[in-house]
Amino acid sequence: MAHLDLSRRQQNLWIMLPILLTFLLRVFFQGKVKTGKDLQDELKKKPLILLDLDLSRGKGCTKSKYILEAGKENTDVSPGVSATRQLSSYCSAAVDIIMQQVASTQH
Repeated sequence: MAHLDLSRRQQNLWIMLPILLTFLLRVFFQGKVKTGKDLQDELKKKPLILLDLDLSRGKGCTKSKYILEAGKENTDVSPGVSATRQLSSYCSAAVDIIMQQVASTQH
């Protein structure tokens, strides 16, 4: 690994750069980022759509909605896909659900 011969001024700039960027980012995003109750309300309006593995009905997958909450983890169990045949069925069903969702948002 090559040794960098930085002047004292360059070293100081490298030390100050992250501090300056942090300050500038705070100033830039101030008032643009929702926090607290405003953020929670916004997350409730736009839940995530999860595509859960569902082979019991021959569907491949079903969609469910999940609302993100700050400081709270998702405790819903998702077993995942364990076989290639399951993966193919899941992928086909997932594509159908995604296309339906895209079509419904374009109207």
